[in-house]
Amino acid sequence: MVEARGPGSHWGVLPGLGDSYDTVAIAGFDGFARARATFKPRAVPTIPGAAAGTKPLLPPPAIVAAGSVFYADGDGAVRQLKPDGAVSDVTSFNLTPQQELWFAVSPDGKNLMASVLTVPGPGASWSVSLEMATPGGQPKTLSTVDLGAALPKPTLVAGWDLGGPLATLSTDLVPTTTDGGGWQYHGGSLVHLDAQGQPGQPVGGADCKPWASAPDGSVLCTGSPPTVRDPIGNVLWTVPSGGFSPQGRALAPDAGHVSTDSVIVAADGWAERIANGLTAEGWVDSVHLVGQVQDPAGKGDIDYVTSGDALRGHNLGFPAVLVGALPTPPGIKNELPSPAPKAKPSPSPSPTP
Repeated sequence: MVEARGPGSHWGVLPGLGDSYDTVAIAGFDGFARARATFKPRAVPTIPGAAAGTKPLLPPPAIVAAGSVFYADGDGAVRQLKPDGAVSDVTSFNLTPQQELWFAVSPDGKNLMASVLTVPGPGASWSVSLEMATPGGQPKTLSTVDLGAALPKPTLVAGWDLGGPLATLSTDLVPTTTDGGGWQYHGGSLVHLDAQGQPGQPVGGADCKPWASAPDGSVLCTGSPPTVRDPIGNVLWTVPSGGFSPQGRALAPDAGHVSTDSVIVAADGWAERIANGLTAEGWVDSVHLVGQVQDPAGKGDIDYVTSGDALRGHNLGFPAVLVGALPTPPGIKNELPSPAPKAKPSPSPSPTP
């Protein structure tokens, strides 16, 4: 998870919306940090031509891969935090204050890919560079594209699954009326990139506008109704219609559960309401849904619910934002006791958020 603890950092209205965190932590459901590191918070670029107060949509400054957390500071230096607290330098993308870093790490931690987006001053051109790196090495630029002076919709690195690095095409750089910063993806299509950075076919099919995806390449596509599809576009299941909509990184790692603004929905049609006031952010596994509840200062305290008992929130009492889940280290008790899901198989031991 990431936090804004120092005077130079701040929270956005929603995760990814003009935020600037300065701390990364590996914590358990008991609320205790197993490891923590601080870093220089990123600068939030000013968007030329945008209305006053418009904040850019930004990628998370930290991601989970290879059993640890990789995080980027305001200068573009990427470091790795392991569960035992060890921190190591990985590479550096050398950012300026008017650049955004959209980076991803392979599941084995051996490769990085990044989009470095340059936000121009008035009248100048936007540009984006696609770069690759390996731990301990300097990034290699694969391509640089001049995007022109108007607000563009570029192709940007968005993640990494079993099929390889992911990117979004026609990516929104500021919030739209339909997403408000709450989606995992902000592009018109989700694609895999090859070793030269060239995009492949849209994940989930040509008509899939991606909301969130799972590690195996399954994707939640928006629509009426939303659908969960495999990478080539076969519909695995359909989210039933109702007075709710997907929220946060809504697709669970098993691709069999979707979180919404009011209920959890499963592929077999099982559904239940979630605790009032919880803004869902993402899944740790198919059982634990993590999000935020607003605290008196207006920040979001980290909170989680379990499927089968989702009306009961577990507020851990401090503000943070989920970025991913790690396997639980041997011998570590990770969570507070909670009942098994109703009419569901008992869950296996859960990872650490």
